[in-house]
Amino acid sequence: MEKDLNKRAIVSRASIETAVVALRHLIDTEPKEESKFQSFLESHPVVLRVLGFQEFWPHPILKSDSEDDLIPDFIGRTVHGFYEIIELKTPSVKLVSGNGRRTRLSQELSKHLTQCDDYIKWFARAENRAWFSNNYEIDISNEIATLLIAGRNIDRDRARAALIENPRKSRILTYDDVLSALEFNRKDLFGKYENAEGIMIMMSLTVFRSEETQTLVTTGSYERGIYVSVEIDKSMRVRARITFGSSSISVLSKSPIAEEQPISLLISASVIDGKAFLHVYHGVEEQEEIDVYTDFEGNVLSDICVVGGDFDGAKPSAFVLHEIVITKSICDFESRLGMNSYFFDKVINGNQTNGAAFWREAYMVYRANYHGAIQDFDEHKPRLVVDREKSKKIALARSFEELQDVS
Repeated sequence: MEKDLNKRAIVSRASIETAVVALRHLIDTEPKEESKFQSFLESHPVVLRVLGFQEFWPHPILKSDSEDDLIPDFIGRTVHGFYEIIELKTPSVKLVSGNGRRTRLSQELSKHLTQCDDYIKWFARAENRAWFSNNYEIDISNEIATLLIAGRNIDRDRARAALIENPRKSRILTYDDVLSALEFNRKDLFGKYENAEGIMIMMSLTVFRSEETQTLVTTGSYERGIYVSVEIDKSMRVRARITFGSSSISVLSKSPIAEEQPISLLISASVIDGKAFLHVYHGVEEQEEIDVYTDFEGNVLSDICVVGGDFDGAKPSAFVLHEIVITKSICDFESRLGMNSYFFDKVINGNQTNGAAFWREAYMVYRANYHGAIQDFDEHKPRLVVDREKSKKIALARSFEELQDVS
């Protein structure tokens, strides 16, 4: 009996990790355009969820008859049902000026806080709140607050001291504060899956379409009928599966992988706190994650990983494997970023014409070799081929005679 799960967590591992990487890059490159940070939050809604917002609306227009319309970056509703205007500036904003006892809010920050005050004043008028409710179907009956995201931590403490002396109605978060919140939540939610005993497989491969389900990787205990596997169905979508006895639980990816183009695949599997988990990233520029969890007693791991099929030799695959690395534990986040970067750079920028053609047969990789690339497979490695068209013909050959013709 198989159970197919397609539910996605509101805060997923991929979404929060991708947001951390993207925000680090934004902070390091320091773009001057505020629109870059607005686009970042729109592309990574997990950031606002981590900051306590349940719903949010970008660029609402606050109409004015006497002055220019006001357009804040976001309006958000917190998990407690309160509304807050979110205004974004850049990390380069200087928060304070002066030294020692003369520290005061910078002119630039004061200007941004005055802008936030204007939003509060707009919503203080009953006719404006009624207009907003009619146009946006958002009923803001309580006094609205504002959140300003700007600057870096170097000035944060002095800015907060200056705000105590000159209170404003807005709260301020620096971009370091936002990044810290993301990293704390990533560690809190998913840190237990790092450095755990298990198996992590990173592959660069080109998969060819087949009318049959193809199994890329299987690892576990064949004797006990407990194992995890990653498959490609005939629509070229990825299926992550945990099998235990006569039952299995699986999740199918929303999007298909690229056909006949190099892709990267990251697979992690272990048992943590009595739950088996299988985690898969796939894609190149747009990555999708698949997670499978189930209550479990025992171990899904063994000393053997089968590449190119399952333990029975069924569901064989047609693909060219460019490179593979297998580790004996789940790498931590920073190590995974390094490996991810290496593999994705190879896929996007590298020459992926070489590889090992898998012709509907599986190869066993022993745990002693869970540390290197395909060249470390010794006598178990498949025959290397260098011609892309020849690789495809070998991978798709349906008989020994066809294979001999290609060879």
